[in-house]
Amino acid sequence: MSPTRSGASSMPARDLAAGRFNGRWCLVTGGAGFVGSRLIRALNAGGRDNVVLVDSFARRPEKLATLAHLRVADFVDYFTIDGLSVEDLDRRLPPLDVIFHVGAWTDVLETDVTSMLRYNFEHSRKWLELGQIRGIPVLYASTSALYGNSQMCRAGDTACEHPLNPYGHSKLLVDRWVHAHLDQWKSPVVGFRFFNIFGPGESHKSRNASIPTRFFQFLKERGLIDLFEGDIRRDYVYADDVACVLIQAWESGPVSGVYNLGSGVAISHREIAEAAVRTARDLGVPLDADPIRTVPMPDDLRGRFQFHTRAEGVLPWVAAHTARPLEKMIGYWTEAVKQ
Repeated sequence: MSPTRSGASSMPARDLAAGRFNGRWCLVTGGAGFVGSRLIRALNAGGRDNVVLVDSFARRPEKLATLAHLRVADFVDYFTIDGLSVEDLDRRLPPLDVIFHVGAWTDVLETDVTSMLRYNFEHSRKWLELGQIRGIPVLYASTSALYGNSQMCRAGDTACEHPLNPYGHSKLLVDRWVHAHLDQWKSPVVGFRFFNIFGPGESHKSRNASIPTRFFQFLKERGLIDLFEGDIRRDYVYADDVACVLIQAWESGPVSGVYNLGSGVAISHREIAEAAVRTARDLGVPLDADPIRTVPMPDDLRGRFQFHTRAEGVLPWVAAHTARPLEKMIGYWTEAVKQ
C-alpha cells in the first residue's frame, strides 16, 4: 500500500492560527467518544463551533455528560446511518468543509464479525463516498491493531498486516478499499493508523481504556498494578496530539493515502507501571508495599494480544506533535489527581 501519491512531505506543518475564526462546518463521527470529543474540543478552541456530532448514547448514556463541554450545532444518531443511503446523508446534512470519521466499534475482544463489519466498514464507505459527492476531504481513523504481532509496522507494506481480531480486520478492509480507489478520488481521503491512544475522556471505555489510564486507575483504587508477564512494548500517543494532527492534516491540504499516527517509540508496560508508581507516590496516593505484581496473561488473550507495536515511517511533522509520550503520561496522571 503506497502511503501517498507524492511522498511523505505531502502534508507539511504550518501555523494553525491562520484562518481560525472562519465559521466552517465540520462533521465528527464518534464525537462524544474518547478521540472524537478531544477533536471537537480542539476545533472549538480554534473558533470552530459549527460542528455536526455523529454518535449514539443508546449503549453508553453516560457519554451524554461529554456534551456539556463541547460546542456543537447539529446531531445525527450513529445507528440511524444503517437506514440511510449516501444520498440520504447528503440531503440530511448542512454544507460541510470536512468529515472527520473517527467513530468506530473498537472492542478488540468483540467476536460479532457481522456487526463489526457493518459499523466499521460499511459506515466508513458511506462517509468516504459522501466526501466525494460533496467534494470535501475525509480524514478517517484506521488502527495499528491491523499489524497484529508483525515485527514491523509500516503503512506501505502489506506483509506487515496481520490482524488478530475482527476489529483489526474491519479496519484493514477499509484501508485496502481506499487504496484500491486511490487514483479515483477527486477529493482527499486520508487514513491515519492510530497507535495506542491515552488521555482524558477514557472513563467510559472500561476494559478498553488504554494501559496508562488503567494502570493509574488501578493504583488509585487498590494501590497496585497487575502486570502481565513478558516484554510487552507499544507505541503510545496522547489524545490531544492526535486531535492536532488531524486538524493540521486537513488544513494543510492532504494527499490521499494511509499514514501511521504514532510516536515512533515503543514503551514497555513495565516502564509505564514504574512511572505510574513514581508519580502516584509523588502525589501522595496510598500504595501497596509491593505496588507492581506480575501475573500470567489469561489464555484467552494470548492469541489476540499485541506484544509489540512501533510506528514506522511517521511523517516528521506528525512526530513533532507526538514526541515524549512517557512525559505526557506523567502530566496526564498528575492532572487527573489534581482534578
